[in-house]
Amino acid sequence: MSYGPCRIGLIVTGKGEASFLHDLFNREMMPRAYCLFEVVRYFPQLRPTNAQLKKQNITGTNQPAPTRDQELGLAAFGYLRSNERSFVMVVDDLEGDEPVPVFERYRKALDSVIQRPGLDKRAAVHFLANMIEAYYFAQSPAVNAVAGRNVLNADHPTDVETINHPKGRLRGLWKEFHEIRHGKQIVDQLDLQHVLQRATECCWFRALLTWCVDRLEQEGAFYDPFDRKLYHIDSGCKSSVCYPQ
Repeated sequence: MSYGPCRIGLIVTGKGEASFLHDLFNREMMPRAYCLFEVVRYFPQLRPTNAQLKKQNITGTNQPAPTRDQELGLAAFGYLRSNERSFVMVVDDLEGDEPVPVFERYRKALDSVIQRPGLDKRAAVHFLANMIEAYYFAQSPAVNAVAGRNVLNADHPTDVETINHPKGRLRGLWKEFHEIRHGKQIVDQLDLQHVLQRATECCWFRALLTWCVDRLEQEGAFYDPFDRKLYHIDSGCKSSVCYPQ
């Protein structure tokens, strides 16, 4: 039996997420559970395409190089094999794309490589909608504190996951905004219970968080029974695309 922490590895498609998304989850979960969130790697977005993927040979051999989809699956599989009590999540931005075709490509990329029974259930695909910056609008004091001035007059009154181009919108209000430097400082102050306070909103993010909580419970990682009323885990909306994984 392993006594190491339950690990959840993140394969992320955003440079900001690669820098600080794991910190957000560690801050929320580590005081409650014997666990560790960590970034496995940054991986540029995959999107459905009708074009044939060009097959290239590995230099010096006649063996075809892995496609980007296979490379993603191999990264996830390698993490799961190398770490006991581990899970892995692909976390992408939607940015206006149709979610089902994008989800299906990522899911197929994982399933085509992770074929060991039971191990495939330890990998998931989740989305930030439309991107991590959307959630900053749910907690205006965090943004204003980092900016040193009143960038947002109040928290966004409706579902922040419906904000189009939130990064551009934030830069329109705060031209000095830097997605990594300032993003990390804002995320350090984000209160996820506040961001997820309305049970009918943030369905994509809540699906991601709930999947993590469910997996940590599965591994018995919580020191005490987790209060699922936090973040409206059971009563709140969750993406029907991602949550059933």
